[in-house]
Amino acid sequence: MARLLLVLVILGSAAMQPVAGRAQETVPVTDAIRNGIVQAIQDEIYDYGYQGWGADVAEDHSAGRYTLRVYIEPKMKDFEGLLIYKLMPYGEVFRSYAVERNGLIRLDDDPELGFGPERPDRLTLYQDDDEISRYKHDWLRTEFTIELKPSEQRLREAAARQVKRIGHSVRLDPGWRRVPEGRDPRCPVR
Repeated sequence: MARLLLVLVILGSAAMQPVAGRAQETVPVTDAIRNGIVQAIQDEIYDYGYQGWGADVAEDHSAGRYTLRVYIEPKMKDFEGLLIYKLMPYGEVFRSYAVERNGLIRLDDDPELGFGPERPDRLTLYQDDDEISRYKHDWLRTEFTIELKPSEQRLREAAARQVKRIGHSVRLDPGWRRVPEGRDPRCPVR
C-alpha cells in the first residue's frame, strides 16, 4: 500500500511539472479578455451581494451606481494573469484569474477566505508598495461600474455565470458556505 501511494505521489508531481524545453505561452490581454475580467468582477460582487460596499471608495459615483478601476497585467501566461482592484468590504486585492475553456474568466480564490497574507491572492497592503505602484503604472487600466440596485435579471445572469465558472452561486444557494464562521480552516493564524 505504501509503495502504491509513493508511485501515485511521484506520478502526480511529475504531471504537475512543466514539460522540459517548452516555454509558457505568453499572449497579450485582448479587449475581449478585459471585458470578460470586468464581467467576472461584477458577477462576483453581485453574487455575493457586495454591491453596497464599494461606493465609499469610488472616485466616480452617481445616482445608483459607482465606478472603480481594475489594473490588469498586460500579458497572460498560459491564459492566466494578475489583477489589482478594490473588492469591498475587503480592500484592494492582488488577484489571479484564468480564462476557462468555456470562454469565461474565473477569478481565483474565494473572497470569504479574506485575502490574508497567507493566501495566494491577497490584499495589496501585504505587498511591497513600490511594486504595487509600478504595476498600477505599467499595467492596463480599465474601469468597471457597479449598480447599487441591479435588476433581478442582472442578478440571475451573474449567478448563472458563476455556476459555469466555479460550480456554485452564493445567491442561488445562500446556505452554501465553504468557510465556517467566516475564517479559513486551513489558515494557521488564529
